Amino acid sequence: MEDNWRRINDRVNLLDTENTDMSSFRVKLSAPGIGNGLLEEISKHMTTYPSTSLIVIDTFEHIRNRDTTKQTLYSADYSDIKALRSVTSKYDITLLLVHHTRKMNDENDPINNISGSTGLTGATDGNWVLEKVKRTENHAKLTIDNRDTEGFCFDLKFNPDTCHWEYVGNNTGVDNADEDIAILVNDFLQNEWQGTATELCKALRALDAKTNITPTNLSKQLRRIDKFLQKEFCISTSFKKSGSVKKITLTRLPETQNNE
Repeated sequence: MEDNWRRINDRVNLLDTENTDMSSFRVKLSAPGIGNGLLEEISKHMTTYPSTSLIVIDTFEHIRNRDTTKQTLYSADYSDIKALRSVTSKYDITLLLVHHTRKMNDENDPINNISGSTGLTGATDGNWVLEKVKRTENHAKLTIDNRDTEGFCFDLKFNPDTCHWEYVGNNTGVDNADEDIAILVNDFLQNEWQGTATELCKALRALDAKTNITPTNLSKQLRRIDKFLQKEFCISTSFKKSGSVKKITLTRLPETQNNE
């Protein structure tokens, strides 16, 4: 509902229509709001086209219930999603809502970047967050949080020739430098090790002479990749201060404990 016929037609023409059945593809450029006939219009559509399996609303903001004077933001968000869930409960259909992210970024949890209250994310069956690495680039990260599946995080690249986001690989949440240190720590650790960051630097350099990192930066990296080390290599990291000496403890965990 933010596009015009020309733009939509241009995008459709980029699709491989020879190998794609477009007979069930339908577009509308406007729709009533949730409390003003949208649910009735979807029901009418399903009666006319009962084989429909996916309806995309782009964007969600265009069909929001505007009468929020007697509701908190959370209640308004939850009520809108609850009304739309009546459609997915009645019909065997997926309803995909395209929504904006907020300007204030949460690096720890991409789901928190969805604009609005937790009433939106709490009422839906799943949330997908697409974040560009840079606004001017075609690379992005897709975080998926669904009720009925495990979470996923993928690296994607946009192909302007086909208007497709193409899979690049799984996103580990760490950059190459952090991942290199994690692999080196995994190669170094037997069962358990304790010592200072300086001692660990020397040990890692003995394992790989090309390793060039200061004790201070090593401590920062280990804190940053703590969850990655535990998930990928079953290694627990802890930091304790004994007097004036700061010590690092690396512990190899049993795989069953890590999975739990």
